[in-house]
Amino acid sequence: MRLEAAYGLALRDDPRAAEAVERVGPLRDGFEHDHRADALWRWRWRKENSAAE
Repeated sequence: MRLEAAYGLALRDDPRAAEAVERVGPLRDGFEHDHRADALWRWRWRKENSAAE
């Protein structure tokens, strides 16, 4: 449930997305090919790298 919520917030670049992504925590086996988990990773990467510029 948290993965789905964080995914929706990240898609919309909602200000609450950062906290939601942190609350997802580590995922169990079987999520390595989940598009939602990948989207959260990409969202976090974009945020971290845009702040570094």
